[in-house]
Amino acid sequence: MKKRAALFGLLATGLFGQHAAHAEELARIAWLGTGTTEGSAEFVAAFREGLKEQGLAEGQHYVLDARYADNHYERFPALVEDLLTRKPSVIVVVTVASVRAAQRATRTVPIVMISTTDPVGSGLVKSLSHPGGNTTGLGNMAEDVAEKYVQLFRELRPRGRRLGVLINPSNPSSRPVLEKIQNSARQQGITTDAIEFVGAHDLEQAFRTIARDAPDALTLIADNSYLDRRAELCSLALQHRIPVFGFAPDFADAGCAAGFGSPRRGLFRRSAVYVRKLLDGANPADLPVELPVTFELVVNRRTTNALGIAIPKTVLTRADRVIQ
Repeated sequence: MKKRAALFGLLATGLFGQHAAHAEELARIAWLGTGTTEGSAEFVAAFREGLKEQGLAEGQHYVLDARYADNHYERFPALVEDLLTRKPSVIVVVTVASVRAAQRATRTVPIVMISTTDPVGSGLVKSLSHPGGNTTGLGNMAEDVAEKYVQLFRELRPRGRRLGVLINPSNPSSRPVLEKIQNSARQQGITTDAIEFVGAHDLEQAFRTIARDAPDALTLIADNSYLDRRAELCSLALQHRIPVFGFAPDFADAGCAAGFGSPRRGLFRRSAVYVRKLLDGANPADLPVELPVTFELVVNRRTTNALGIAIPKTVLTRADRVIQ
């Protein structure tokens, strides 16, 4: 009996040792989310799909450590520090403020940014082709397509003269984009009203205030907290009869009047390519930052009909999708 017990003990120790060794081999991917678990679920799923396409299976090749700021950007530094205690192989971030928090916390752990506005202008990387430091990933070109939202306003609201612009003051990349929208609007005789809204605040109260000002339409400056709350935002916009033009097609899918930009799921899926390269030993300083090549215009006809907006043929022929 003693010999059998000893043999069982050796086998158990061996199996446990193998399991522990396997656990140590798993890459630890830190995920620093801007919004909530629920609001980010679709994009985290796209990221996991991308990892699977890269031959990485969760639980077999990697562990995902996720932390969410619940749209409170001031929480990023503490969340990064918490993630670093887990000794991650790479950190994935999704907005300028979270990139900066990660950069301040570590110069050695690779950082992959997803759909970040103006990485060079924001000072996150030295250049797109040679980012330098420990940060690389994908931009979103929000600063380059800002004028498109003014054009969309002119086409869908031809008699409109006041365009509301929702801006998150906590996002350091928002002001330059706002200036581009204001300059474009000014040249076309359109008045812009900048409306500050921090993503974690009361959205219903914000829309009551916006409705009192009665803009002819509302556009959104790219910010992940707005993307996280897109369903609530589009619902309130329709309730208050305010046409909203979002910075991604995801907004039209969620019920806003229209959305233009690079599909966000694709960017999150694409980011897995960077993660795989970094896990294989690539230097982030040498991995060029990518900009999206695919942009989609999506119009939600159910919403425009409810708002009494006639979609001109120029928009319909350009639209990649029309939600009936």
